[in-house]
Amino acid sequence: MSHAVSPPAVPTVLRALASDDTLSVPLALSYQQVVLERRTANGWKPLAVQYPRTLSREQMRNITFTLPPGVQEADVRVLGYRAAKFPSRFVHGKRVFFRPDTASAVNGAVGLDRLRTAPFPDLASVVKGREPDLWQVVDNQLFVYNQYRGLQVMDLANPASPLRTGVLRLPAAGVRLFVLDAAGTRLALLGRSNGRNRSGGVSLFLLRVESGEPVLVSELPLDGKLTDGLWTGQQLCLLGTVKDAKLGTRTQMIRLNVDDLQAVKVMQRLNFSGTHPAFRSQEGKLMVQVREAGQNRLHEVAAEGGAEKLEARAAQAGTSKVNGHEVSIADRKLRVFKVGEAGKAVFEMSLAWRADRVLPLGDFLIQVEDGDVHSAEMVGAQETAADAPGQARVRITTANDPDLLVGEWQLGPGKVAGLTLRGEHLLIAQWVPASHSQQPLLRTWALDLADPASVSRLGVVDQELQGLDAWDLNLGAVQALWVNDETLVWYIPADHHPRLWWSSPMSVQPPERKAGSLVPATSPVMVLCRVHWRDGILDAAEPQVLRVRGRVLATSAATVASGFLFFSYDISTDTDLFSSKDGETARVPLRPIPDQIQTWMQVMDFRGVAPLPRDAVSIPGPLLSVAQTDSQGALLLTHSDMSLRSDLPPTRVVQACAYDGVNAYLLDDYVTATSFQSAVAVEGVQMYLTREMGRAGVVAVGYDSITGRLGQVSSWNTLARPTRLHVTSGHLLASGPGNLEVASLASETGKLTPVASYDTPVNLTLQVDRAAVTPTLDLWIPAGMFGVEFLQRQSFQP
Repeated sequence: MSHAVSPPAVPTVLRALASDDTLSVPLALSYQQVVLERRTANGWKPLAVQYPRTLSREQMRNITFTLPPGVQEADVRVLGYRAAKFPSRFVHGKRVFFRPDTASAVNGAVGLDRLRTAPFPDLASVVKGREPDLWQVVDNQLFVYNQYRGLQVMDLANPASPLRTGVLRLPAAGVRLFVLDAAGTRLALLGRSNGRNRSGGVSLFLLRVESGEPVLVSELPLDGKLTDGLWTGQQLCLLGTVKDAKLGTRTQMIRLNVDDLQAVKVMQRLNFSGTHPAFRSQEGKLMVQVREAGQNRLHEVAAEGGAEKLEARAAQAGTSKVNGHEVSIADRKLRVFKVGEAGKAVFEMSLAWRADRVLPLGDFLIQVEDGDVHSAEMVGAQETAADAPGQARVRITTANDPDLLVGEWQLGPGKVAGLTLRGEHLLIAQWVPASHSQQPLLRTWALDLADPASVSRLGVVDQELQGLDAWDLNLGAVQALWVNDETLVWYIPADHHPRLWWSSPMSVQPPERKAGSLVPATSPVMVLCRVHWRDGILDAAEPQVLRVRGRVLATSAATVASGFLFFSYDISTDTDLFSSKDGETARVPLRPIPDQIQTWMQVMDFRGVAPLPRDAVSIPGPLLSVAQTDSQGALLLTHSDMSLRSDLPPTRVVQACAYDGVNAYLLDDYVTATSFQSAVAVEGVQMYLTREMGRAGVVAVGYDSITGRLGQVSSWNTLARPTRLHVTSGHLLASGPGNLEVASLASETGKLTPVASYDTPVNLTLQVDRAAVTPTLDLWIPAGMFGVEFLQRQSFQP
């Protein structure tokens, strides 16, 4: 039977006899694991572990423990476990681990190379001074195009209460928006594609609006670089530059007949020598201005009504009058004022906003904008905290329309670091930077979302993090961990910055003191901020900071299971660079240079009144996952890097270790065909790695609980190489530029079955590691300025 499904072992308190500093335990045959524990103020801490069946051929004999100095018999107890948690050979595995800093060696050998990828065009330079949103008001309808949210159509029959009638996402950054008829039923959008197939290419999108709902009719790909467009009322004129092998760069104007949106016809192409084209009007005539030989030249073009349309567009103010109201759009916000009444807007609505985190709540979505670390410094004397840039906000939208704002809550200056939902209560951790009057804080908000349209505050507590700042902490990797029903731990790993060029050794004369004196006394590893939450009452404990001697290179993510919190950190061991032979120049580092790396796992026991730290344990590499956790021990999955060749990136090696509370023994290791920096996702005893050799895809590596071995259990060929992987609700999400793919996975075997694939804009970054899934398996993924992307269950179920 698999150990993964075995019932938890129940220990027995064994009788022990003390003699001086030795504790003797009369042992019966049936015990597989014997643990010596010491009583502390916060619980019992394991000191030593022995395995009777591996001691010798003699099965019946006493077990002896040596008591540490100062420990009395009354302070200890001995527990016996009858069930074997791991294969019998595990105690013969390695339990002290060092590895070379192969990443530094490879990076130093390869060096930097020039960028070979063509830079993406700066869209802001296509049309100078244009607003980020393209909009027009026609026949009581407002058409707004935003490259992040697409085309939005709003009914302005009652301007004081606009109604959104439809939204259409298009993979393009808009350049010009044209309304082709007075009824507002035919539209054309000139934009630069950010789709995977034609990234950077210019296209004309033809749309029809039916009952307020926009529908894409056709797309016309265009060559060259388009700089402007003009609708004359009868024809669409597009202006840009094209490259010719013989003539070089020249200006071209295209006339299009858009009577049939499904079959747009090119009526004429006019070529002009020169570049930097623009439309101009002169004496009622439409002109094309180009720059040639350092001078501006004007060319007349025949376009009926073109000059009048150009002058009308130039004279158009930043507002439009509709039914006694003035409508304007600025900073992605719609504002409506009564004509002749200056002051507060009668209606205001955000048309686009950042969504850095998302949580579903019934028929609503909670969207959180993290804000900026330094947003407190951005609030000027003339700005309110709500209007200043970089503020953190909580927004409530409907699940049916994630772009329809229902309610909003201002968190003020600071950066949201984490959040968790408990029923209808939302707990948010916000980093508040230091000011002249206070130390930096971790502020925890408790918000009541029983009425999503009216968010209310239940409480707020501050925890002072003296001596730390945003540079020291990795605020993007904060985790909300519930160690029990009433205790929430904000786990904040330290941000360990890479060595810089000045960390190289420099020559000095004469030799100086030993290198050990230059090693930092302590380095931060992580911060634990405990918050107690019960019956709507919020209370905070004093933060705990773990510091260790030496230079910490990295801190892993944390895992909580059975009342224990696990995490690991990498620390460098420095060689003595000051020893020199006669006649040689000593080499003194300005900063320590790691030669070897050792990873330590730290376990915090939260089963008592206060957290009890156990002794650090050596493990082969950074912690990936913890499984099969109970009081007897746990299975650890780790990974490290191994350099197969000096000119290649390090290869990832995966290890399975048995942790018994005191030591970690190596059970098995597995060399993968992926680099150490490739994407990885873990679920239980299976891990999923981006495959980098051969076809793009994902490889699943699993641990067999009976044999204690690691091996490949499944593979999945993807259309593109994933750069982000995440496991949620029985599905594996694989995301990369221009692509999102979904596969179902079997929790017991780890087998992958592809179910769906989607093309996405290449500039869309899907934060799949923050994806949320509803009980009905609808999938919601925060996407920054693109808002929230979502997949309904029926669209990605097999």
